[in-house]
Amino acid sequence: MRILILWLLLSFSFSLQATAFSKKDFQFAVGGQYQSILQKRGIVTYKGYQVLPIYSIQLWNPNLLVAGSSLYYTHILVNPKHRFRLRLNLDSTLDRPLYYTSEKENERIRREETSEFDIFYEWRRSNDDHIRLQFSQDLVAHNGFYTELYFHKKLFNLLMAKNNKALLQPGVFAALGGGNKNHNEYLYGVGASHYSLTNLQYGFAVTSPSAIDVFWPTFKITRFELLGEENRRASYVREREGWQVELLFAFRVL
Repeated sequence: MRILILWLLLSFSFSLQATAFSKKDFQFAVGGQYQSILQKRGIVTYKGYQVLPIYSIQLWNPNLLVAGSSLYYTHILVNPKHRFRLRLNLDSTLDRPLYYTSEKENERIRREETSEFDIFYEWRRSNDDHIRLQFSQDLVAHNGFYTELYFHKKLFNLLMAKNNKALLQPGVFAALGGGNKNHNEYLYGVGASHYSLTNLQYGFAVTSPSAIDVFWPTFKITRFELLGEENRRASYVREREGWQVELLFAFRVL
């Protein structure tokens, strides 16, 4: 699998030649993110809220972006409706809060720190409805993998910007995912299932196409739940379902 990842990186690198970089494509943005709890793929990883500073840097190419601990590369296929997105996430554990607001350190489950390489295929309609397929491969802790199907349906445009794109675009979404044995035991604990569907998420999301890629909703309410009795009874599981609220804002500095 790591050979496949290396091959993909080399393949996409051909479109990142020196002529593809320009000073005008350098951008720097800062902002903040609120999360009512931390959760990953259906399991609560921290019960308290977090308000975090965020930043992103567009690296002299509109398809190359650093956001937090992740490096993103987007490759458009044939036309903008079809695209691949690659993400190297150096800190994918998601159970280490920046500060404590609820659970204390001695009350928490701590997983081994890890990184992931993610491959996304996205299909978008002209009205901003989109479907996304995800494949995630662990690089450090367990060598497991995870797959997910995500669907977003736009409801309406609330405000329009001068570029004829929506400032606010309410919608609904649903996601269904599953991992193999290594992934599931790392995330959910001893007793988790072999490869199977592990979590369902759905809810309400607001995107802002005029300001930020719809890959990142600016407001999101998620209902999440674990699937399968083995996963619901695994050793790390305390809550089998729940709600999460997320708010994202950012502004360009350069």
